[in-house]
Amino acid sequence: MSLAPITNHPISGMESVIEIVGGRDDSPDEAFITTTIQLSKPIAEGDEPVTLILPGTQDALQQPIARWITESVDDSAVAHFDTVDRPDQDTAVIEAFQRYEEMRKAAEALEDAIEVASTTWSTTVLRVQPGQDRIRFFTAVAVPRAETGEFTFATLSPLASFSLSTGGALHVVAVLPSGSTLSSVIALSNPADPNSTIPVDQAVIAQRPVAGFFFQNDPLFKLTYTR
Repeated sequence: MSLAPITNHPISGMESVIEIVGGRDDSPDEAFITTTIQLSKPIAEGDEPVTLILPGTQDALQQPIARWITESVDDSAVAHFDTVDRPDQDTAVIEAFQRYEEMRKAAEALEDAIEVASTTWSTTVLRVQPGQDRIRFFTAVAVPRAETGEFTFATLSPLASFSLSTGGALHVVAVLPSGSTLSSVIALSNPADPNSTIPVDQAVIAQRPVAGFFFQNDPLFKLTYTR
């Protein structure tokens, strides 16, 4: 079992809504992200579905999504021994087999958990069917408060696994907690160039600051706020 990153997969469009909900007391705020992506070609091109492990941290939002690859565990590799007096070197072998058995059981439990999550609404796992050309997924990440009292959220749009085809478009909207104040917001067409800014629309709706942009490239979206 392993994780294999997906990179440079072409898409023709993406819509993303980021809702940030204020945390209680000193706990971090939480960002809930709904993303819909129109694929230029299917991710699952064979006869079997593909299982993706969704990003669960802000750092992961700027890294490729991983594909979950399962490999069968060979039960014949597990040996069992009666408890009798044995030399130290034999005891070491038995203990190593026991650790392998524990890891095997943990691996099987992980595989079972991913299988169950992939068939339900999940913020950790997405099952993509063969030939599917449009995906929608939900992710949740923490937005911690810095010592300055500010919160900062950043994500790549689209995620690092995808590249926007010619003529494609991105739509990203972020809704901040009620009563918060948007300190700064920036969208960059080139994340490595701080001067490559994209116009960002801002508004306050029902006491919740809202910021968003439309673009036809691969920008970085970053906002800072206080509450």
